[in-house]
Amino acid sequence: RLSAPTVFAELLPPVNDLVAHPLTDIGGGGPITTDLPTDIGAVSVVGTDQPAGAAVATDRSFWFMVFAGHLNATLSYNMSSQVQQARLQMVNGTGGTCAVATLSGADGAVNEQLRIGLEAWAAAAAPEMGANVTTLPDLSNQLRSCDAVGGYVSNARFGVGRQLIAWRAAELAVTTSMMAQGANQGQIDQVIGQLSSAQSVIALAQLPAGTPPIEVAEAARLAAAEVIAASGAAALPAPIIGDALAD
Repeated sequence: RLSAPTVFAELLPPVNDLVAHPLTDIGGGGPITTDLPTDIGAVSVVGTDQPAGAAVATDRSFWFMVFAGHLNATLSYNMSSQVQQARLQMVNGTGGTCAVATLSGADGAVNEQLRIGLEAWAAAAAPEMGANVTTLPDLSNQLRSCDAVGGYVSNARFGVGRQLIAWRAAELAVTTSMMAQGANQGQIDQVIGQLSSAQSVIALAQLPAGTPPIEVAEAARLAAAEVIAASGAAALPAPIIGDALAD
C-alpha cells in the first residue's frame, strides 16, 4: 500500500487536460480492469457446513495473494489470471470456521491446471488447516481450508504483496508502452499473456524488500520492453506526435 502508488504513478502517462487520457475506457485483462469473476454459485460439498454470512466477491489480486501464500509467485500469477468464475464462502463446520473457495477457468484443461495448483497449495499449507481440494461434477474445483484449533506454526510466505505490485507494474508498463505505439487491447492482452514466462518479469517479482519504488518502476519498464520486443510487437508504429498537434 505504501509503495504501489509511487510505482504505478511512475508508469502512468502524464495527464493532459486538453486531450483524453490514453488509458480511458481500457478493458480486457489489463492491469486496471475492475471486473470480478462471475459468481459460480456453488455450495460446500461437506453437507454439515453451514454458511456464515454472504459469499464474498473477490478479484484476481485477492486470489494471487491467497495462492502466493503457499505457492511461488509465477504459478500464483498464472492461476489468478485463469480464474473466471469464483465464490468464496465462509462456513461453520463441525470442527470450526472454514473457508470454501470454488474456482473455475475457461475450460476443462484450465480447470485441471487449477486443480493441480490448488492441491499443491493444500499440501503446502500447515496440516492443522486441514486443506483439501474436490473436483465438482462441472469440473470446477473447491478448496476448503479451516482455522486451526489450538496453536500451530504458520508457514505462509511473506512478501506476496510486494510481488503482486511487481506483476501489476509489469502489466501497466506493457499497457502504457504499447498504447503509446498505437496498439489495440487485443495486442496488449496477447503480450500480457506472455509475462509469466519472461525471466525479466520473474526477476522483477523477486526484487528484495526495501527496493525503492522508483527502481521497481524502472525494472518494470525494462522488463516490459523485453517482453514486447520478444513478442514482435515492437514493430508497432510509434505515435506521430507532430501530425497530431498539427491536426
